[in-house]
Amino acid sequence: MVETHRLEAFADGVLAIAATVLIFNVTADAPGAAVGHAINGAWPSYIGYMISFLTIGMLWMNHHAMLRHAVQANSTFKLLNVGLLMCVAFYPYPTRLIAAHWDGGGLRPAALMWGATSIAIGVMINVCWWYMIFHRATMAPALSAKTITAVRRFALPGPVVWTAATLTAVWNPKVAILLYGIMTVFYMFIVRQFEGN
Repeated sequence: MVETHRLEAFADGVLAIAATVLIFNVTADAPGAAVGHAINGAWPSYIGYMISFLTIGMLWMNHHAMLRHAVQANSTFKLLNVGLLMCVAFYPYPTRLIAAHWDGGGLRPAALMWGATSIAIGVMINVCWWYMIFHRATMAPALSAKTITAVRRFALPGPVVWTAATLTAVWNPKVAILLYGIMTVFYMFIVRQFEGN
């Protein structure tokens, strides 16, 4: 068992890099006077950047809330966090696919990839939360019943809701992307519930 400050520092670094790399997906290269048209035409990149950045920001808040309760971490908990961060670090890739294929035939698989990545992140954050909850006697003895209820009410259904939105991409990928954005904003407000007392 070790204290969680090193785990938190590593997670902050990975999340910060993943959020920063997203900006490289926003491009509007054009010669001379055409740059204004290129900037206007790059709006799918802006949407992808915004949703993905907010999602990573929401994950940072969620992860911070989780580690706020953990006083120490064993090797399994650290490994689970590495799995979570691996999924987060992958997030810029489907974001770039969305921007590149917004008006083409590749948007459906791009949206499915984006959704699958979000599902994986949702599953991993749940696994991390519940592992800590089931081992709270040694990892998080001060974890409140209010926080456990919030995890059960809001975090547990998350992957199911993301799966439903992802399946929407089979029918209409642009509607699925809209749902991803709505759910991200919703969870940004909900994540405060995980702080507990």
